[in-house]
Amino acid sequence: NQSESSVWLTSYVVRILQEATFSEWENFIYIDPKIIEKSVRWVLKHQTPSGAFYETTWSPDRKYNDSLNRPIDKINYRGGFIQPNISLTAHVLIMLQSVKELTTHLSADVSNAQARAIQWLEQKMKILEDYGEPFERAIVAYALMKSRSPLAEYAFNNLVKIVRRGNGMAYCGRERLPDPPTKTENQRPFSLARLPYKYDAENIEATAYALLVYLERRDATADGMMNWLNSQRLTDGGWASTKDTATAMKALIDYTANQRIRDVSGLQVQVEATALNGTPPVLSINDKNRVRLQNINIPESWGSVKVEAKGAGYAVLQLSIQYNVDIAKFQTPPPVQAFDMWTRAFFYGRNHSHIAYTSCSRWTNLNESERSGLAVLDVAIPTGYYIQQQKLDSYILSRRVRNLQRARYLDTKVLFYFDYLDQEETCVSFTVERWYPVANMSKLLPIRVYDYYAPERFNETIFDASSTYQL
Repeated sequence: NQSESSVWLTSYVVRILQEATFSEWENFIYIDPKIIEKSVRWVLKHQTPSGAFYETTWSPDRKYNDSLNRPIDKINYRGGFIQPNISLTAHVLIMLQSVKELTTHLSADVSNAQARAIQWLEQKMKILEDYGEPFERAIVAYALMKSRSPLAEYAFNNLVKIVRRGNGMAYCGRERLPDPPTKTENQRPFSLARLPYKYDAENIEATAYALLVYLERRDATADGMMNWLNSQRLTDGGWASTKDTATAMKALIDYTANQRIRDVSGLQVQVEATALNGTPPVLSINDKNRVRLQNINIPESWGSVKVEAKGAGYAVLQLSIQYNVDIAKFQTPPPVQAFDMWTRAFFYGRNHSHIAYTSCSRWTNLNESERSGLAVLDVAIPTGYYIQQQKLDSYILSRRVRNLQRARYLDTKVLFYFDYLDQEETCVSFTVERWYPVANMSKLLPIRVYDYYAPERFNETIFDASSTYQL
């Protein structure tokens, strides 16, 4: 790992380690308190005298670089100019509020840092009211509420102004989103899949923080936010990316504990699918299996699925569909054009035993930010081809490609991770070898580049692997 240290990441890791520290768990998972203390000390070194925290590098999650575009003056600190950051300061404040059982001296330093961070955020409330995006308002409202700030109510009122409501749901977003798509047949509404929205990851994390605030206040709006978050799940059960998924899961777990709905779990769910023959399967949800994922496989995807539930309690029912396309016009377009990308492949050797790839990408969405966040290049490779992980590791260590930090071979693809992509083209080159002599059933394979923490910023192209179709 050659990446630079990060205040954002260190703060988040400390927060998670602290949440996982229980004396009852020490026989199963032991977390050395010295790790937490050393990390907290390192974070405290990145606080200005005024109380703001600043990042040491470009943040992998661009939401924590947003203050770069706000009318907050840069300040001269430690011989250089830094940009005070509202969202990052709130993020660190949440961590500082969570750490416990520190040494006496460090505990005093943390309390002092908390007080200065709270004061700095309170001073920026007018800027937040005039210019703050939903995510910034939500995370600041949560941070000040957890810290019992005198201006927590003011921050909450700032949040209330941007909460959007409709169709029994509530969410925080820069733009009003359409209702979940439906189709009515025989006077029955059928849910449809949705396309990615312009600010998916940001909307989800902002709504999750807002839900945590509303839960603390025991406000009925929390029910609408819970419904909206569950309507945004993707096929793997998560949301847009890892960070927003973790925040959404925490908010929903707190919602469950707050509502005590686990005490009344007793449901019978009948699933009737046009493509399934025989008696419709029934899923039973009770106290003994409520945390176990239950699946029904529908091998042929056609027709409709009707669901009938009886009993009491809450459950999430999700229909996941996967299909391939081989024509560019049928690909899902990105909501915002953010990347340029091209890929070339050179086939050589007996039976095209080697494929040499060169793939280049660059960030083009300069109106939004000067560069992407953590970027991922996902290259699907034909069946039977392989590249040794050691070769990829050597490629990373050679530092021939700027900002390239990691590469991983999976069964069907090669993944490249970049600190960021900017407007200058960044190219990777690698060769896969045919280890298993099988003819490929897929003539066309996707190659995709995306922002890891905002995957709705992507570009995708189709790679023609027709020459591997036959041996």
